Amino acid sequence: MFKSKITKHIYILIISLLVVLLIFIIGYALTSSKVPILTKKAKTDISVFTSVSDYTTKYKLLNEVSDEYMIDHPDISVTCSSLSAENFYTRLLTDFSSGYQADIIITYPTRTMEALFNNGLLADLTAEFQNDPSWYDLFDKSALQFCALNEKIFAAPMETEFVGLYANKKLLAKNGLSVPKTYDDLKNCITALHRSGITPFSFGLKDENLFLYQALTVVFEKNFEIEQALSDERFTLAYVSALKTLKELYDLGAFPENCSAMTRSDVQKLFMENDAAFIVESSSFAGDIENSMKLSDIADTYSVIPFPSPHGYYSVSENSEKNFSPIIYGVGDMTVFVSSEAYNNKHDAVMDYIKYLTS
Repeated sequence: MFKSKITKHIYILIISLLVVLLIFIIGYALTSSKVPILTKKAKTDISVFTSVSDYTTKYKLLNEVSDEYMIDHPDISVTCSSLSAENFYTRLLTDFSSGYQADIIITYPTRTMEALFNNGLLADLTAEFQNDPSWYDLFDKSALQFCALNEKIFAAPMETEFVGLYANKKLLAKNGLSVPKTYDDLKNCITALHRSGITPFSFGLKDENLFLYQALTVVFEKNFEIEQALSDERFTLAYVSALKTLKELYDLGAFPENCSAMTRSDVQKLFMENDAAFIVESSSFAGDIENSMKLSDIADTYSVIPFPSPHGYYSVSENSEKNFSPIIYGVGDMTVFVSSEAYNNKHDAVMDYIKYLTS
C-alpha cells in the first residue's frame, strides 16, 4: 500500500514535468516564429599588397590608417602586406596569373601596372571620380595625369614626389669638402672621398628605381627627349648619355664594391648609417631620415639639392635668363590600384576604404 502511493506520486511528478516542458517548447516555437533570429554580419576581407617597404614611415602610416578604419567599420577586415620593390612585381604577376591577387595594390604607376590595366586585370576608376566630385577635387590634377591611360583613370595617387641629391654635410666637412654646386664639383668630391676610403655614392643596381640614372637623363639632355626612351627602335640620346655618365662615375670609384647586389633598402641603409656621402632619392626618403634621428640634427647633417648639372643649379639660356636645373617629378609608390575582381565583387567596401585612405 505504501509502495503503491510512492509510485503514484512519481508518475504524477513525471507527467507534470512533461506538461511544463511541452508548454515551454510550444511557447518558444510561437515566439521564434514572430521574432527573427539575429545573426552576426559576416566580415568583408580586404587585402592590400604594396611595394612600400615595411620599415618605412609610409608603411607604418598605412597600417595606422587601416586600423582606424577598422575601428569605425567593424564589419571590414583590412590586411596589409609588403614586399620590397625588387621582388614585388614578380610576386604581383604570379598572384594575378594564379588568380590569388590582392584586392588593392599600392605601388608606382609603372609600365607593369599599365599592362595589367590594359589586360582588364585592374579596375577603371574613371566613373568613381566622375560620380564623386568632392573626392575628385581632393586630388592634384597634375598628379592624376600619371594615373591615366587612353583618357581612363586607373589609379588614385596619394602623393607626389621629387627626386634630388641628398648630401651628408658632416661627412663632407670631415674631409675638407662642401656640398657640390656643379657636376665637376661632384666629381672632385667623389675622387677625394674614394681616396680617403669613403664610399661617395650609395647606389645599387638591384634598386628598381635607379634614381641616380633617372637624374642623369634629365640633367644632361633636353626634356622632350626624356618622354620616350625609344626613337626609331633606338635609345634616345638622353638615355645613352646617362649610361655613359654612370660609367664615368663608376670608374671614379663612386659606388660601393658590391653595388651590383645592393637593393633599395641596402642603399638607403648605407646612407642613413653615414657610410656614404651622397644618395639620389625621392622626397619621401626625407620622412625616413626624420624618423631615424632628432629633428634638430637633420639640418646640420643633411642637405637636399637638385642634381648638379654642368652649369650648377641653373643654366643660362640664349636670352641670358637663368633656368633652374630640371628635377624628376611624379607620383610616388603610394598610388592605389584596385583589382577588377575586387572592384566587381566587393565594390562598396573596397571603394569606401580607398576614399577613407586617400581623403
